[in-house]
Amino acid sequence: MRVGASEQKVDYVILGFANVDGLDAAAHFALRKLHNYANTENICLLFSGLTRENAKALQAANVLDENQSRCFANTAMAIEYVENQLLKPFAADEDALSAEEALVAIVGERDKAVALLRYFTFHDVQAGDQVFRQGDDSDSSILLVRGNLSAHLDLGGGQSVRLRKFLPGTLVGEMAFYAGRKRSASLVADTDAVIGVISGESILRLNREQPAVAAEFHQMTAPTHGKSHHRDERYAADPPNRSRCSNDARPGRRGDRVDPLHPSLCCNALVRLWGDHLD
Repeated sequence: MRVGASEQKVDYVILGFANVDGLDAAAHFALRKLHNYANTENICLLFSGLTRENAKALQAANVLDENQSRCFANTAMAIEYVENQLLKPFAADEDALSAEEALVAIVGERDKAVALLRYFTFHDVQAGDQVFRQGDDSDSSILLVRGNLSAHLDLGGGQSVRLRKFLPGTLVGEMAFYAGRKRSASLVADTDAVIGVISGESILRLNREQPAVAAEFHQMTAPTHGKSHHRDERYAADPPNRSRCSNDARPGRRGDRVDPLHPSLCCNALVRLWGDHLD
């Protein structure tokens, strides 16, 4: 592992020990070397899945310390910790979004956002509530106005994994909605939240009453990867320009572009392997 080879500053390194039974002298030497480098570069080392024996051994070898390392039961918890730390500087601004501002983040223009507002119904949800469940019919898209939501994948046997956290200004569940597929993950409120729901019936009414706004909305939100999504043309106004569509709606969108500095996108690489389960 060559942490120093990256041109971008590395703040966190996650080390998974779920499949490690024991640590020999060579492993202790390598981890001490990594620990010293992390201290020099101010990198936080996150250890996941350590057994009690391995944790004691690393502590005795001065690899674990309170200032530069953290321990977690599993990798998903470690990823969530990093994600929360990366999002923390943006939390105050994101929590202050109004419904109008949340829609501006999706469509990029305030006049279109204002026109879209009346097609959404807004609801308060409490922390821990399920907005939708894995396997449900996809009969709506969800606009997050305030609070945080997370997508969870059911692995069976009572096990699940958190895929991604969503911040205000995000449209969630639009991929399955447009494709007419079942929900491939559950959406759960991490905090008390305010969401806007646009149903299939509201989309059809938008198409009839404001076709230009509807076409722009579809252009910003409809999935276009032909190999994995079949677009449901019932909800299309005029067919969008395919070259300008994106494969999903993310916060920070401005017109035809996605803001690469938005905090949700900064965390996207952490869950890239699970990215196909965000419907």
